[in-house]
This record gives sequence, structure tokens and C-alpha cells, in this order.
Amino acid sequence: MTFGRLAAYISVFFISLVPFLEVKAAFAFAATMKLSIPLTAVVAFISTSLAIVVFANIFVPIMDKLKSVKFIGFFAKKMEKQAQEKKQKLEAKQNKKLNSAKQFSKYLSVLLFVISPLPGSGIFLGTLICTFMGLEKKRSILTMICANFVCVLAYALVFAGVISLF
Repeated sequence: MTFGRLAAYISVFFISLVPFLEVKAAFAFAATMKLSIPLTAVVAFISTSLAIVVFANIFVPIMDKLKSVKFIGFFAKKMEKQAQEKKQKLEAKQNKKLNSAKQFSKYLSVLLFVISPLPGSGIFLGTLICTFMGLEKKRSILTMICANFVCVLAYALVFAGVISLF
């Protein structure tokens, strides 16, 4: 592997860490650089999985600090408001279900939200929703890693198919 290729994969690693872009942008970058799709998938999965663990553990203290900062506070409050709205929508769907299945359905709802190809429906917002819903941290992290795996696999298949057309 040449230094240029290594630098490109390092770029994929860091692009995958950007909230709201995540693996979508990493695969687009990899396709333009003609990188190996399987290796890109591994790099993107590792970087976003690491981000999930870190983000799940430090999110609440950081958000509390950011809300008090003048310029950034607006964005932090907006992000928190967006997550609260998603939480309310997910919980509204949950109200009709039994208590025993309620916890599982919360995790499943978040997982389905994260793997949907909607703008802003990524692992960072999914982890944020798990935090605001008060879900158990270990199970939330596991749910987000499973969703991350599905997303990386789906994007790898899509980009492999698109590249094969050309």
C-alpha cells in the first residue's frame, strides 16, 4: 500500500467521524479515490464504532457545557431539541405496547431510525436519542453498533454496485 492510499484510508476514518455525514460521505470519498470497498467498510465501521462508544460516554457532560457557550449554545440547544422531538415520536409509538416488550421496542425503534437513509438519521443522533430516552448505556451502544454494521454493509453493497456500473 502506498503512502497516498494509506492517507486516503486515514481520510475515510476521519470522514466517518463527522456527524450527519458518517459512512455515507466516507463511501462517496472512497469511490472517488477508487479505494477498495471492503477495506473502506472495515475502516468506516471501526471509526464509527469507536465514535459511538466515546460519544455515548461523554455526550451529556459536553452538551451541558456547550449550552452555556454564547455562539455554540444555540446549536447545542437546537440539537437537543431535535433529539427530544425524535424521542417523543418514538415514545408515542411505544405507548400502546406492553411493558415487557416496551424496552425492546425502544431499542428496535432507534435501530430502525438509524438505519433508515433519511438525512440526519445516523449513529450520532441515534446515540443522542438513546441518551435522552434514558436507555441503558451498554444496550444502547450495542444497538448503535448493530445499526452501524447494517449501515456500513448497505452502503458497501450500494457503492460496489454503483462502481460496477462504470
